[in-house]
Amino acid sequence: MLRRQRLGAVRRLIVVKHTLRNVDDSMYVRVRGTNTDELEPQPDARGSNPWEDLWFYSNPIFIER
Repeated sequence: MLRRQRLGAVRRLIVVKHTLRNVDDSMYVRVRGTNTDELEPQPDARGSNPWEDLWFYSNPIFIER
């Protein structure tokens, strides 16, 4: 994890900028996010509301060196 950002109940467009320094080789990065404090997604308990713990994963962003 490079950075963790708490946004609360923000309901607008979010722009995140990050500069990668000292990139010596080709690589890829992905963005992962959630609306919870968990570090990893957990299975939903039976009968729980699946909309209370949402996760997203971006497509890879390839960086050619």
